[in-house]
Amino acid sequence: MTPLGFLVTWLIAFLGCLATSLFTGSLGLAVPTLIVFPFAVGFGALVAAIGASFTANEWIANESRSRLLAITSRTEVLALILAILCAPVVFFGIPNLSLFTVLLAFAGIVALFSTAAAMRLRTANSTFQSDAKISLILVAATIAIFLVALLVTCSFGVCMP
Repeated sequence: MTPLGFLVTWLIAFLGCLATSLFTGSLGLAVPTLIVFPFAVGFGALVAAIGASFTANEWIANESRSRLLAITSRTEVLALILAILCAPVVFFGIPNLSLFTVLLAFAGIVALFSTAAAMRLRTANSTFQSDAKISLILVAATIAIFLVALLVTCSFGVCMP
């Protein structure tokens, strides 16, 4: 992959992760941060992995394709580790450090990791259709789990009206 391809792949992963994390994180205005932050981190990492995988497939010249499930699982493990490390900062707060700053740093690290994984984890046994199906299933399952978690949390009266 050329340096321009690496930069474009990282930028797609970064913007996808940041936009998804901020959109999901904005629900923290009505739902407790304890519930929203892990989902914002996880969903952002999922979108970053999918974006890096599909973009790397277009920029790498040989016939190999990225292994979407391997990239996604490794990126989600990194997101889990980062969420655990950032939890005290997010839940207890540090002066002059906002949730946006934490998510911005998180998006940069996850995008770099998912881009490197998309470059390294390649196979010849994959097709665009199977990658698209896997991506759709992963996104739908994440949304469903998030909605169930919101329903359960708000049923206990924790959410603001």
